[in-house]
Amino acid sequence: MEQTAGCLAGHPWVAATQAVAAAGISGLLIVPTGPGLQAYRCVGRAGVTAVWEAHLGAPLPGLWRLVDALATVPGDTSETTAAALLGEPLPNLPVEEAHSMDACGTVEYVLRVPLELAIFRSHFPVAPIVPGVEQLRWVTAFARRHFALPARFSGLEMLRFRQVMQPGLALQLTLRFIAGADALHFVFRSWGGTEALRISDGRILFRDSDPALRNFP
Repeated sequence: MEQTAGCLAGHPWVAATQAVAAAGISGLLIVPTGPGLQAYRCVGRAGVTAVWEAHLGAPLPGLWRLVDALATVPGDTSETTAAALLGEPLPNLPVEEAHSMDACGTVEYVLRVPLELAIFRSHFPVAPIVPGVEQLRWVTAFARRHFALPARFSGLEMLRFRQVMQPGLALQLTLRFIAGADALHFVFRSWGGTEALRISDGRILFRDSDPALRNFP
């Protein structure tokens, strides 16, 4: 495993690697370079696996994961922490970096799409993209932390998906709930670049009164 990690570290798509064999878990953590991340966005896990295996002349370990940085403790590498990172379930939500609420009740989150999401493994192994229905689940999950949303999903209005949402993307999520209309307004934008592009936006409608309406999510 150590030899595999060392050989893979020489590939231009790989910034760093760590072989993990602790706590009953063995595998590989891989930090991609900028070109490596872009390749992963374009060809997905299967695509980068094929390229890396051709570089190695051997298969990758069955258990490997892309990470933003290697798990460390001050002055050293923690095998136990790394093993926990490799073995833990893939996330279903973006990483929260900050949030705030203004005097008018508008909530803003700064988020980041993880390099690995559970949804990528089942829906988009070739080109990892956060699908629209998953974005709506994220919106509802974060909104329920701040607003007393009715329990049942009623419908969608003015829903637009303008840009794809990919691994590693920094996001701004803006939420505003109009209680009288039971309407949750949301906007996803890219965050931190020279231009904040609107990724998706719309309104999610909720109702308590009709038991025939389904829960969402």
